[in-house]
Amino acid sequence: MLKELRHINVIELKDVIHGKNQLYLIFEFFYGNMDSYLHRGRAPLTPPHVKHLMKQLLLGLLHCHERRIIHRDLQPMHLLIDQTGQNLKIADFGKARTFSLPLKTYTYGVVTLRYRAPEMLLGQSIYSTAIDMWSVGTIFYEMAHKRRLFDGDHSEIGQIFKIFKILGTPTEETW
Repeated sequence: MLKELRHINVIELKDVIHGKNQLYLIFEFFYGNMDSYLHRGRAPLTPPHVKHLMKQLLLGLLHCHERRIIHRDLQPMHLLIDQTGQNLKIADFGKARTFSLPLKTYTYGVVTLRYRAPEMLLGQSIYSTAIDMWSVGTIFYEMAHKRRLFDGDHSEIGQIFKIFKILGTPTEETW
């Protein structure tokens, strides 16, 4: 799957080496990740900087989605950022899956809890690229405010209650 993804905002798989009973994936080098960049004592990012990084995230994710790949674990730790803080790449495709229409059943609990969409928290196993977009929204908030939007109590029920507290409980119509 990674060999098919060639985009400036997606980590590049340089080579695959088959060793004795082992497989080595060689990626391009990048300085660090968005999580450490955001939380190492600096002020929140400026609006133009957030906009610049969000554009790169969305372009990289569009590239994935156009090739029918759902990342399924977008979070700041999986967004690589260079030393200047200006260039971003999506990485860690370990939970990514290809999709086709009609949508098939997937594992529901793959996205890291803080970035997981409500439908997944409520047990939905048929989902699409929307789960990646939910994660992007939470990352956007975190970049702009330097704190997590839905920082629950590390349980699925705690996470869904945190979301409902902030956004309201869905009605039968909105669900």
